[in-house]
Amino acid sequence: MKFVFALTLASLASYAHAWFGKGHLLTARVAYDILSETDPETIEKVENILSVLTKNEPDWVGKEGDHPMVECATFADDIKGKGGRF
Repeated sequence: MKFVFALTLASLASYAHAWFGKGHLLTARVAYDILSETDPETIEKVENILSVLTKNEPDWVGKEGDHPMVECATFADDIKGKGGRF
């Protein structure tokens, strides 16, 4: 019984990596579209927060061109390779 449970858990863990890039970006884009219609002030607040990082660490946010709120959805995973441990 324990073996079956461990095998099932291991097989599900392999799917966790599939969520990384595209899944996070798509979810962030849906949130952006919803907020654009219902609460554009929130988007403005998020982009103001992100502008601080753009000024202080511009090499960390190279992908955040026209849609920083959407493109920052993968930021935590992106900075792992740069030594960030936040």
